Amino acid sequence: NAWYQESNTQGVNVGQTAYGFGISYPNDKWDGYMDYRRIEDNFNPALGFVNRRGVELVDSQMRYRHRLDNGFWQWLGGRAQYFRADTINGSIQSQSAFIHPLEGQSKRNDFFTFFVGQTKEGVIETFQLPNDIQITPGLYTSDRYGVYVETGFQRPLRMELEIADGDFFGGTRLEIRPEIEWRPNKHWLASVSMSQNHIELPQGEFTSRVFSAKLNYAFSSRWALLSLVQADNGSNTVSINSRLRYQPRADREYLLVFNQSRDRITDETLDTSIVFKAQWNFRF
Repeated sequence: NAWYQESNTQGVNVGQTAYGFGISYPNDKWDGYMDYRRIEDNFNPALGFVNRRGVELVDSQMRYRHRLDNGFWQWLGGRAQYFRADTINGSIQSQSAFIHPLEGQSKRNDFFTFFVGQTKEGVIETFQLPNDIQITPGLYTSDRYGVYVETGFQRPLRMELEIADGDFFGGTRLEIRPEIEWRPNKHWLASVSMSQNHIELPQGEFTSRVFSAKLNYAFSSRWALLSLVQADNGSNTVSINSRLRYQPRADREYLLVFNQSRDRITDETLDTSIVFKAQWNFRF
């Protein structure tokens, strides 16, 4: 497939086009795709938006799967992924190249994958991390490796775990992301998760943690109460989001939303809001 778009902004004569093309090979044993996009600096669509301007994007993947007739595993295989974002003048914004040498899915939809690869990030402006650590402009190359496992969504008790290690802006970063989800019946869903990053740089080190807890209850196919609590050790805040949802039909939704932020140390309320939302979708 291929596409082309051009905007027309008053007072601008050049750099208003966006175009791209893609190819895909969607098959069971061998599966792959490649997508190319070029978005010029002054491309400004009247409807919609673009995340990046003045860039060339390449995204690709090739995967191999071998299906097994007997045993625990449904299929075993591997894949390779490549992504690159360049500015139109040729400098790298970001790049990632990863190989998953072994991955598989069981007959009960349990999944695992090992991965190893390299990322590149082009930093244009200095930015700051916790503990007053500054990352200065430059091109940073990071070698990363890790493992990801998850159990099937049909299980009453489901788990996810990702562990990744490697380089990070001239230092190292160890990332651990566990999640446990419990769905005892069609009404209840509860989950707890954590994302931890331990970062060591020549300028210093720190550990960031984000904790999340979710509790959902579906009264019926139309009514549900959805609650989420998040906390982190950076801002020392606890955020609560609770939504009472009524969905009488697929194209209409009504929400009563309660939000509150509290200081984790002093237990002081920082912000509270109650909002009513209505969403209707019209089709022509």
